[in-house]
This record gives sequence, C-alpha cells and structure tokens, in this order.
Amino acid sequence: MLVKSEVIEKIGFLRPEFFLSGWDTLEYSLRAKKAGFKLLYVPSAVIWHKYSAAGVKLNIIKRFQDALVGDVTFCVLACPRGLYMPFWTLQVILKFLRDRIVDVFNVLTKSEKRDKLRRMVRGRFR
Repeated sequence: MLVKSEVIEKIGFLRPEFFLSGWDTLEYSLRAKKAGFKLLYVPSAVIWHKYSAAGVKLNIIKRFQDALVGDVTFCVLACPRGLYMPFWTLQVILKFLRDRIVDVFNVLTKSEKRDKLRRMVRGRFR
C-alpha cells in the first residue's frame, strides 16, 4: 500500500489493533475515503515483504484470540453503519472462519511433514 504523506498527516497511521486480524489496510482505506481522499486499486501491483508475519512463531490459541479481538474490533469501530451492517458482520465472521481453517490446516500439514521426516530418518519411509 502506497500512501501520500498528506493522508498520514490528516488521518494518522494504521491502527495496530487491526494488524494481526488483517483488517488494517481495509480500515485505513475506509478512513482515507471518509476523509475525502481518492483510493486507487492496482491489481497488477506486487508487494514483497522483507519480513513475514507468517514467520513469527505464535501459539495457535494466541493467534485465535488476537484474530477474534481484531475482527470484533473492526466490526464495532470500522464497519459502515446502517443498511450494510449485516453484510459487514457476515464478512467479518466468514473471514474469521476462513482464517481459522487455514490455521488448523497449516498446523496439521506441519505435523504431518514432521512425522514423515521422522519416519524417513528412522528408515521407515514408504
């Protein structure tokens, strides 16, 4: 995400409470749009992160708690009110469920790879 300095001067930085849940850029975009700034989406843009949040070793329960708090915080503080509230609430719930399924899949995949490697080392690879 590229942001002009005048946007930061007017609306501030991204809110840290949304970082682990992944709502930070959407919430920031909503604030920028509400402040009168024009948003531009470039689907061909590629961003390379030097450090990945995925590389951080977090307890699965801690990740679950952080994500839930971030999702609920987003829905309470940033979701557009009125007619669209049920839509945003559903979006938050679906994103939360999708992310938790991915977390569980990643844990299962890693443990299966670890078990497979252990069998290979012990000479039981089939």
